[in-house]
Amino acid sequence: MKKISTLIISLLIISLECNILAVNASSFVEKPEPNTIYNLSLVSFVSDEELETQDWWLLYADENLNSLIDKVSKNNLDQKIALNRLEASYFQARASLGREFPNISIGSQYNGQKNPENLTAFPVGRLNTPGPRVFAPGKWVNIYNLPINLSYEPDFFLKNHLKTKSKQLQAEATQYEAELNKLNITYKATELYFNLSNIEKQIQLQADILNLTKRNALLTKSLVDNGLGNRISLNIINENIKDQEIKYRALINTRDILLSDLAFLMGEKPYITNMTSDLELIKEPKLNRENLSSELLYNRPDIKISEKLLAASDVDIQVARKAYLPSFSLTLQNSLSSVNISNLVSPESLLAAVVAGMTQTLFTAGAREAELNYTQAKNKELLNSHTKTILNALKEAELELKNLDKSQNILALNQEKEELIKDRLLLNLDKNKQGIISELDLNLVKVEALQAEALRLEAKTRKLISFSMLSKILGGKACIDQENLL
Repeated sequence: MKKISTLIISLLIISLECNILAVNASSFVEKPEPNTIYNLSLVSFVSDEELETQDWWLLYADENLNSLIDKVSKNNLDQKIALNRLEASYFQARASLGREFPNISIGSQYNGQKNPENLTAFPVGRLNTPGPRVFAPGKWVNIYNLPINLSYEPDFFLKNHLKTKSKQLQAEATQYEAELNKLNITYKATELYFNLSNIEKQIQLQADILNLTKRNALLTKSLVDNGLGNRISLNIINENIKDQEIKYRALINTRDILLSDLAFLMGEKPYITNMTSDLELIKEPKLNRENLSSELLYNRPDIKISEKLLAASDVDIQVARKAYLPSFSLTLQNSLSSVNISNLVSPESLLAAVVAGMTQTLFTAGAREAELNYTQAKNKELLNSHTKTILNALKEAELELKNLDKSQNILALNQEKEELIKDRLLLNLDKNKQGIISELDLNLVKVEALQAEALRLEAKTRKLISFSMLSKILGGKACIDQENLL
């Protein structure tokens, strides 16, 4: 019995050491803290420490925007679903790790039996001893049993460990999925915020344009009534009023749609009052192209997801190959059994049994080969998908850099145009004071100035959104020049 116990203990120690060394080598994924791992600002996306980067939304120095992003991060349902999926994947990997260790169970059993009258399996003399008689003919016997089982699958070929490693990598991929979702909703919140800030300003400008147009209609009507004007000009102005009213109502409708999108994104009803900022006061970050590195692309969550899934697929291939190897099992059962419950825990009631086995599967009708072929085909698919993800990241970055240049150039041209119209407006104000031009002509220039301002603000909005998009493409961080914040 001692030799058997020594052999069992040796087998357990060898197998457990193999598993523990393998687990330590893989550094099992820790369960993330709910308020840290999901915060993109606490995740380092940049491998090169020399790159000066920062979360892009902080560069705008807008407290309203920061508050909005905070609400979206906490209340967005897609993000909550992503966090639920992350937690589930963690526990799935943890369950797989638990299956690498021995399983110990304890139970209790009661067996009551009525022996037959003709029971003669044992000499009658032995049945005349005092105490309960298990084999007494014609007697009712109570048997109490307290089994303690230890079952273990020695993982000499690390089959179970590789399965755990695959689950760990999939859990890490799910973590990056949560980060990717956080990145997407943060960008969406930033885009909606800038569009709402712009639309509020556009509504104000359009209201001013509409009022000036109506004022010109009154002035023209007065001229027509005095015989100094024609009705064609008046009709043209009235048509213009209708056009301006259509634009004004369209802007109101656009704002309602944006608010609806924002409500869905942030999980609550937004309030326009004190939620947006004056677009004129929002800072324009300037990109530092000298620090712009393609290494940032490899810190994108979608690329990290494909990396982890590809690594998990490599492990799955190893698992499929090791399915051809034999499996081992080891069961140790210690049982306390007695016909007298008062003697159940005594040393004399101890029973011990050991079962060790090896199983080699010989025929599965091609199931193992099919599983191996499947994992290899899946691996090729994930490899191509990973390559496509990297190429798509490069394509997006290149395209958005061009869009950022385009929006910057358009903004510069609109600024120049607005300055020219403002200069002309100042000259016309002086002429109006001198009586050289009428109020009607002056109002036309004022409308042009308001339209130029509206175009400039629209161009600024496009530039801000383009900068946010580029930062999102770079994985949530922006290479910036801190000294050149406009």
